[in-house]
Amino acid sequence: MRRDLRLPSLLGPSLAALLLIVGCKGVDEEFAPAFVPKSHPFEGEVDAKYAGKWATTDGASKLDLEEDGTLQIHTVTRSQSGVSTSKVDGKWLVSSGALLFHYGDTTLKYAVSLAGEEMTLVQDGGSMRKVYRRK
Repeated sequence: MRRDLRLPSLLGPSLAALLLIVGCKGVDEEFAPAFVPKSHPFEGEVDAKYAGKWATTDGASKLDLEEDGTLQIHTVTRSQSGVSTSKVDGKWLVSSGALLFHYGDTTLKYAVSLAGEEMTLVQDGGSMRKVYRRK
């Protein structure tokens, strides 16, 4: 079963952030986030070395970091209820060795490391760690 997740504009970015952070869960845990992200100031600059199209190896998360600072996050979440997809548009910056993703009224901070064509993001204050490969 495949369904598209369509939410009001205020809920969409927050839910997509939680999907990016939490990932797949069982039915009992599906709507109970393990971690509520802290919002950070959106200050920094665009760094071209991070610009590009990135995806996890399983394809569940894709990031489009454009050189003009625009951002698209695509997530696919699978559960016993089916498959949900979401897309969020926003902006990105780099500040003190961290990537900042801003959408809606939320700015999330990720510690970032690059090794060749691989980028690792670790959620500030959480246990989420995702590895992306440049496409």
